[in-house]
Amino acid sequence: MDLVEILRLYIADEALAVVGLIEKDDESVPLNELFKISPESAIIQAYNILEKKLLESVGIDLSTVRYPVLSKYRKEITEVLSEMAHENFIDQESPNKFYLLNKMRNRAAHSSHFQDEVNIVDDWQECLNIANNLISGIDKAAKQNFFANHGIKLKNLILSDESSLRLHSAETTSKGNISTGEIET
Repeated sequence: MDLVEILRLYIADEALAVVGLIEKDDESVPLNELFKISPESAIIQAYNILEKKLLESVGIDLSTVRYPVLSKYRKEITEVLSEMAHENFIDQESPNKFYLLNKMRNRAAHSSHFQDEVNIVDDWQECLNIANNLISGIDKAAKQNFFANHGIKLKNLILSDESSLRLHSAETTSKGNISTGEIET
């Protein structure tokens, strides 16, 4: 039995979904519940769901990439989101609002730097709304096979970068153990 199976004996699935241990068909429900407890945690969780769904939708094997990648490819992601908006999978403002979601995700992840700021609850709520809209839109687009013709540039760029990283890592490893100074022959 794994941890989730054991926890299911004692905790309702809704509670497990709130903390991200299981997925629900409608991710917005646990995200909204988590938001009541911790807006920052809800934004981080929403961002993670968004990233996972987008990468899977464009055909990326999640085990081959390092997270988070959405921040690194913000321009290409905005292009995909703009195409989704053009096809009415998401509202027209969402591609431009992705920047705010990314900014608030970073704020949530590094919240100790922003503890003195107040009155950003509305920003947190707006970001959750943006994330929910994007997650829902990605689901709709994937069901209609949108990503078969869109997001190819993003996929190729990510795979190329990840391939370069693995190659660099393999070259570094084959040259020797940096910490001990030993060189393999």
